[in-house]
Amino acid sequence: MIKKSKNEKLGYKRSNESRSGGPERKVQKGSEHRVNKRGLSSNNSNSVLPRLRKKNRREEIVTPTTSSYNLRPRKGEREESQLTIERKTQQGGPVRSRKGRERNDSPYIEERTRSSNKNARRGGDQQRQDQERRGTCTKKSLSLEVLHRFTTLETISNYRNSYPGFSSGRPRGTTPADDRYIVLQARRNRRQTAGEIPRHTTQATGRPISRFTVARRLHGCGLFARRPVRCVPLTPAHRRRRSLWCREHRNWRDNEWGRVLFTDESRFSLSSDSHRILIWRERGIRNHPSNIIERDRYGGRGVLVWGGIMLGSRTDLHIFDAGSVNGTRYCNEILLPYVRLFRGAMGLQFLFMDDNAPCHRTVAAEQLLESEDIERMDWPARSPDLNPIEHVWDFLGRRLTARTLPPVTIRELRLALQDEWAAMPQQLIDTLILSMGRRCETCLAVRGDHIPY
Repeated sequence: MIKKSKNEKLGYKRSNESRSGGPERKVQKGSEHRVNKRGLSSNNSNSVLPRLRKKNRREEIVTPTTSSYNLRPRKGEREESQLTIERKTQQGGPVRSRKGRERNDSPYIEERTRSSNKNARRGGDQQRQDQERRGTCTKKSLSLEVLHRFTTLETISNYRNSYPGFSSGRPRGTTPADDRYIVLQARRNRRQTAGEIPRHTTQATGRPISRFTVARRLHGCGLFARRPVRCVPLTPAHRRRRSLWCREHRNWRDNEWGRVLFTDESRFSLSSDSHRILIWRERGIRNHPSNIIERDRYGGRGVLVWGGIMLGSRTDLHIFDAGSVNGTRYCNEILLPYVRLFRGAMGLQFLFMDDNAPCHRTVAAEQLLESEDIERMDWPARSPDLNPIEHVWDFLGRRLTARTLPPVTIRELRLALQDEWAAMPQQLIDTLILSMGRRCETCLAVRGDHIPY
């Protein structure tokens, strides 16, 4: 009889490493591990390993560790042959015990064979998901799948390199020549709609295309549908005069622009005619009363105003009474009370600018300016984009629209214009006047055509 060690009396036993002469590993009795407690025997009579006595003929339930698996069956089960295990593995399902419980962690499963034809037709990702769910995904099956995927991608890459025009998905309905023709049609006549261009393209190529295809081709070339900018018409004579004027004043310094009083008239109406106003609405309620802006066809009721700006100062905003403005009203209401006052404050260096409106070029206005010794600046016709005060009128219009309670009567409109004119920052006016040099350079660059100011 061999004496038990202290650990064996406490319920511990030696592991497989201890049997092979390695370091001991303690496995507590009663844990959820299954080990073989057969006695170790040695053919060598001089072996130092003692022979352990079996406590029980039945084996204890122990879960195998990752280092080594115990291939003995569970307690109360008979051991299956290797032939039976291989047959169950080839059937595609996990090895089952007599009680019907799945043993997904069974160490007998070394490799799962190829699935059925139905699973084979699926993608590699779906097949791998099935294997992971069943717990039968092995290193060899993953290696085969990765190799198959790499081979497929390599084949597609070689095909694309051999055929540069190859692309996955639905084939394009137009050729590169058709795309160039579509862009050429849009640039020749920029007012054509996306429905008119396909008809001309179909007549030229004989292949029908939709307006959506045309829109995609134009978007791909950087062409988008936008509102055109509204400007006054210019003739070749107007462009020549604009170029000459800009060439004369392109080298003016800031102090020279600072002595010019820029003036102009503008009209403001109660019903806004700005196309920048946008609303939020749902589909199908376009004509709902809350989505309608009422506007008179010819502007409706409004007021005509006059104003002047210069570097570091501005005139008061003058609002004309009802009626048209002729030469006499211009002299009595504008030149005498405002322009003559600034001429007296500035001295001989004062320079007065006004456009070529009919009321500005009357004989009475010319005589009054000559009598008051007011120098008038020569101004090219049809050049509102060169006048910085046009941006001031745009600023006032935006401020009126942004009011919480827009004016609804003429009296309210007058008061609102006076308030916004007085609240306008002087820095904005100075910035506009100092931009005259850049305006002249831009106008010369486009040879007297419209400039983006």
